[in-house]
Amino acid sequence: MHPIIAGLLFTMVFSFWHIGVFYEAAIRDKTLHMAEHLSMFFTSVLMWWPLCSKSKYIPALYALVPQMLYVLALMLGQTPIFAILTFSKDVLYDTYFYAERIMNISPLEDQKTGGVLMKLANMIVSVSVLSSIFYRWSKEASGIKFPQPIFYKRETKSSRSKSISLGKNSES
Repeated sequence: MHPIIAGLLFTMVFSFWHIGVFYEAAIRDKTLHMAEHLSMFFTSVLMWWPLCSKSKYIPALYALVPQMLYVLALMLGQTPIFAILTFSKDVLYDTYFYAERIMNISPLEDQKTGGVLMKLANMIVSVSVLSSIFYRWSKEASGIKFPQPIFYKRETKSSRSKSISLGKNSES
């Protein structure tokens, strides 16, 4: 699956389930609730696949700059749902409006806190991944050989034999 399609699919599924009507329906129906979480899980696997794939059939993004742009696009694409939750003047989910309070905060403050926490979690993961990719890219750009993680390497029989023969020549 193309990375743009995977990223858009996850973002759309994630946003869809945070629309009030669908969110409330998933809370009230256990089967729908399971479908909600399974759809988010499977589309998140598709979303991360372009960064982590070892598959020959569904290749990953191997160039580091496109990887960074992909992560940035995902961060931007998911921002509207966090902003809606955080900056809304109204409580968007009736369930939480009528729920018993266990802390001394209003339903609106609770919703805003949820939006901020979701964005923070998104930022921590995204910035960590971006930092790792940027570090590898900066090392490559400066000419320093930097070993990539196993899931980025695709060794073929010819590349293995080349590296073995190069190693023998350098020892002699």
